Amino acid sequence: MQAIEVENERQQKINNMKLQFFANISHELRTPLSLIINPLEEFFVDHPEYRKGILDMVKQNADYLLELINQLLDFRKLDAKAETLKCKHDNILIILSEIFHSFDPIAQKRNISYSLTAPQHSVFMDFDYDKIRKICTNILSNAFKFTPNKGSISLDIAVRGTNLELTFTDTGCGIEDEAKEKIFQRFYQSGKNQSNNGGSGIGLHIVSEYVKMHQGTVCVRDNQPCGSVFLIALPLHQNSNETKNGEPVEGPEIKEESHPFTILLVDDNYDFLKFLSESLARQYHVLKATNGKHALNVLEKEDIDLVVSDIMMPEMDGLELCSTIKNDIRYSHIPIILLTAKASEEHQLEGLSVGADDYIMKPFDSKELVARVKAVLRRYQPVKVEEPAPELKCVKYPDLIVNLSNYSVIYKDNPIDMPPKELELLYFLASSPNQVFTREQLLDHIWGYEYIGDTRTVDVHVKRLREKIKDNDSWSLSTVWGIGYKFEVKNI
Repeated sequence: MQAIEVENERQQKINNMKLQFFANISHELRTPLSLIINPLEEFFVDHPEYRKGILDMVKQNADYLLELINQLLDFRKLDAKAETLKCKHDNILIILSEIFHSFDPIAQKRNISYSLTAPQHSVFMDFDYDKIRKICTNILSNAFKFTPNKGSISLDIAVRGTNLELTFTDTGCGIEDEAKEKIFQRFYQSGKNQSNNGGSGIGLHIVSEYVKMHQGTVCVRDNQPCGSVFLIALPLHQNSNETKNGEPVEGPEIKEESHPFTILLVDDNYDFLKFLSESLARQYHVLKATNGKHALNVLEKEDIDLVVSDIMMPEMDGLELCSTIKNDIRYSHIPIILLTAKASEEHQLEGLSVGADDYIMKPFDSKELVARVKAVLRRYQPVKVEEPAPELKCVKYPDLIVNLSNYSVIYKDNPIDMPPKELELLYFLASSPNQVFTREQLLDHIWGYEYIGDTRTVDVHVKRLREKIKDNDSWSLSTVWGIGYKFEVKNI
């Protein structure tokens, strides 16, 4: 008996050493992969016409390889009990729809019938975005792997009682009865899996563990006449100190006089408006509006310091509201944060073109919201200068003068209209000629807080700057492939 225990312990140590080895190799592979993916992303920013060519196929496969590497690292974290749940309260239908439709090109190419059925209304719940994405991506990837051309794959989303139920159905090769209880075990591969497309045997194990972390359940049954049905049930509300009976716990009421700023929240979804309000009400005086027109009525009556608005709304959407505010002399000084579920560069450019000061990508948690709000308000607060003679913050180059002291840019003797963030970005780069800055460094310096979100925000602003100021024989706003940007000055 003792010999068996010693052997089991030895095998466990060997297994752990193997896992650690593969995890270490995976970490090493992420660096060269990043140096493939990041330069391609930067190239696409400058040359969007190549997005649908062979380079896009290169990027898709590099992304897939990175996903496999990340999956191995996820498995290692699960094995080491190092994974935690980071829940956000948001409309999960937006996220599920984005994940589902990311497979549209594959379905069209293989002539697979691909359908999504979901409730018409929003479904707000507590969930970890990254883990939900990996759950759905794993199951859908397997469905496409084992479903033949001209087959069928569907996702049905429904709310039943206090649970959200996801039903993934395919017409693939199916799973043997004896394997149904084992496919969620780590490293397990059914006979059909091994004989057809292979695999690592960890994808469905990760799915099972992430579902359990959400206090949910997952199972599989046969589809008729062929294929498989995966059923996942997730509770709408996670048990935590922040919730009680599915509703946020109300904090102590704070007197209105203690609030230094007034924030106007604009959203047509009552639940989401309530979530935004409760996230900010402890520190700010909060007013609410249900669409752009309602928001303009509030602006006429109240002294507003910041507007936080959703984009998709009836009557007047967030982009139209932003444009109206920025073009009205009475309100043009008010900063605006837009909320969006679309992470595309084009969508961000659309918002920046009408004067938005910041973007928050859905889903987000209350900490990110508060951090963004603080940063924007800090930028717009008058700076208290104690010195009698403040330092003049101005850089001059041929055809270009950037003055941070009075927030002005002169290009070829003409003043250039530029939002505060773009001007600060230009000044920061131009005041350190030929020094290379990563996107993360630029985000941290210009935004003034730890940025949580898509680093392509810097790409968007740099592209806007290049549209307004063209490179000179003496200087240029240059891209350093795979790293970031610099203000390059010749013969310095």
